[in-house]
Amino acid sequence: MYQVSLFVLYLGCYSFLGWISEVLDKVFHIKLWDYSDQRFNLHGRICLQNSLAFGALGLLLLYVIHPAVDELDAALPPEVAIAVAWALLGVIVVEAGNFIRTLSKLRPVLDRLEGSLAEAHNHIEAEAEHLHEARDAHTSIDQATHLRTLRRMNTAFPHARSANGKSRRPLSKEARQ
Repeated sequence: MYQVSLFVLYLGCYSFLGWISEVLDKVFHIKLWDYSDQRFNLHGRICLQNSLAFGALGLLLLYVIHPAVDELDAALPPEVAIAVAWALLGVIVVEAGNFIRTLSKLRPVLDRLEGSLAEAHNHIEAEAEHLHEARDAHTSIDQATHLRTLRRMNTAFPHARSANGKSRRPLSKEARQ
């Protein structure tokens, strides 16, 4: 019964994070995932299939991964374990800051465009090529930065789209690269 309770807890945590994505939609006007096309979805934010998978992954984490990490932690001196914990927290904070910075750079681009990140990526890539040909170094660097940002976001969230976007077409293989 304990495992069932934990499974439901992990499932609930995943579902809560799906609802938190609503904040990203409101602040950055970008929808990082959309489960509208999945069966048993709730407002396109969460779906039963992924909730069950995250519940199972939570149990895997608790019963397989955690014991191995706990053994490693027990073997480390307390000072080293604390230093590792602080270092990992630092990595998480830096990554969260980088994610927010990336979304802030992406927002102005997506405000001008409607549709998916791949469409925005293709538009900026065409602009960057044109600018490169014109040898406009300052603007080209800025466009290259936007292009790198879009490539990274497109890799991480291949189905992301502008909250204002009307396009529901799946991404082409070219757009995912």
